[in-house]
Amino acid sequence: MPPACRAGQIQSAVARFFAAWDHRDKPGLGSLFDSAGVLDMATKYQDTLHDQAWDEAAGPAAIEAFATAQWRLGETLSYHGMTVYPPPYGEHGGAEVDLVSARFADGDVQPVEEAKFNYDCARGALTHVVIISAGVGKMP
Repeated sequence: MPPACRAGQIQSAVARFFAAWDHRDKPGLGSLFDSAGVLDMATKYQDTLHDQAWDEAAGPAAIEAFATAQWRLGETLSYHGMTVYPPPYGEHGGAEVDLVSARFADGDVQPVEEAKFNYDCARGALTHVVIISAGVGKMP
């Protein structure tokens, strides 16, 4: 039987995701995901809530490539708080992150409707991250 997730393990993985994103730490970001990990995330010009538009990257190398493209636009992510869910949420455990927004080098801000993280404690890795936008990035 796999070890039970502690809330702190999940919380730490999510915090490391945001830190790796904002510090443009490509290997650090990729290493947070298992080999089949998936990142479903809106780009600056995608409105997930209204247009059902987002990009999907599967596997650490594809996730790193997606992040690199977003970093060229100067994207940083911020959040304030999270609710951690033990298994069976997302099968293994995970978190919903609160008050997420994306900011870009040109001053545009993109509101995020939802940010969910599935985490597998047995693997010590994120398995699926979904960050969907509530609109396109624009000046506040």
